[in-house]
Amino acid sequence: MHEVKKNTEISTTKQQIKPQVIDVTKMTIPDNKQLLGGQPNNSATAAEIRAKQWLTFHVQNVRTSSLDEPQILENLITKVSNEALRKSILQTSEDGRINSIKELLIKSKSTNTPSSEELDVNNYIKTTKESLFSSFEDFNLCRFIKPSSIEDKEVREKFINEMMQIRELHNIKPGEHMVKCFLATSESDANQIINDVNSGIKTVNGYNFRKSDVEYLFQENNAAFDKLYKDASLEHIEENKKAKYLVVIEYSSDTDKFTSIPYGKEYGGEKDFDFPNLGNGYTASLELKPEFYDKKHPITIHDIFKIQKK
Repeated sequence: MHEVKKNTEISTTKQQIKPQVIDVTKMTIPDNKQLLGGQPNNSATAAEIRAKQWLTFHVQNVRTSSLDEPQILENLITKVSNEALRKSILQTSEDGRINSIKELLIKSKSTNTPSSEELDVNNYIKTTKESLFSSFEDFNLCRFIKPSSIEDKEVREKFINEMMQIRELHNIKPGEHMVKCFLATSESDANQIINDVNSGIKTVNGYNFRKSDVEYLFQENNAAFDKLYKDASLEHIEENKKAKYLVVIEYSSDTDKFTSIPYGKEYGGEKDFDFPNLGNGYTASLELKPEFYDKKHPITIHDIFKIQKK
């Protein structure tokens, strides 16, 4: 979703994944202790454990192109409290969304301190009467739903409204620094981008992040390239796999005038996006990462540097 050199719009052509049929009775799957990070989860039912084992195998080995296992998924999908939204998830047919949903279903809840975004979502749910979402995990899973797949019109309209209300909680603060990233296939290309920026007119356009959401780029971190790659949903686009360097630009500008939330048509925007663009103002990362879009405009650059893929 962020620019590749000499190409301001990254192709969103999806890979065609051939469906595979497997005999689940013959597959080898991890046991409970191995699956749950070395410690048995006493609060999980046997059915939940088995379902997670089955999905873990699927995500790691099969990557099927449909959520065609309702009898398995029903043991995990209960974290989505609304029946219409559960049905929409089970009817998802877009490969990228399907695999993201499966990975979130098997993902263990982090023991780390909740992010500010997660706290915002939980607070919204607690203070909103009859919210469609029961928890952050519920919301984070449902943001991969395409609104048009929700059959119940009343639920669909409420879903769009709540998603946008929550997204507005994660907007830009006055004077906040932004970050724009470019991918390069070689060090010489990365250097050329830096030279072009330093010697040219200081303008920017396209997708970007708040600096506060990608602070790890500015720290000694060997995993910074790979983390940004996931946070920006770059992993879903074949062309981006050639990249070896990341050019990072920290800047400030008149964001009130030139920066907006990139909503798709279903959320009142101008474009109808395909995955990995969710159209709801968040990237398709499993972690909640708000994204923004700049119209071309002048900026003040505070830092520019390159990161090599390790």
